[in-house]
Amino acid sequence: MGLMKPFTLADALTKTDRQRQKRPNRLSKRGAALDEAALQALREIPILDVLRMLAPESAASLRGSSIRCPMSSYHANGDRSASGFIARDANRVKCYSPACPLGSSGKPQDSIGLVMMMLNMGFKDACRWLQDRFL
Repeated sequence: MGLMKPFTLADALTKTDRQRQKRPNRLSKRGAALDEAALQALREIPILDVLRMLAPESAASLRGSSIRCPMSSYHANGDRSASGFIARDANRVKCYSPACPLGSSGKPQDSIGLVMMMLNMGFKDACRWLQDRFL
């Protein structure tokens, strides 16, 4: 029986963790703030691409600039009639139902805000989620 290799931290890391270590971290040293260029890059991710990943049925319902709300569980009728709106030129999405979090916030959401609301994440986690999938 040979000697066993000592257990190291690298052994415990998953493949995803190793990939994250190799990828340049766009978060600042404090970890809470993004530099302006990285933040702008996240906000410029096409809102329709984010919707396709989070709510494919909502993105598929796109007719002109109207969509079925991606958070249809908050709607009494499951949002059978489209109450969502995509402003492609501003890269924003909004729901006109007051019962919906996308509508009650009062302002259209960019890609970061959409991820925050749909996945119930904080700002920092939503930025990391977008970075991992789009940048």
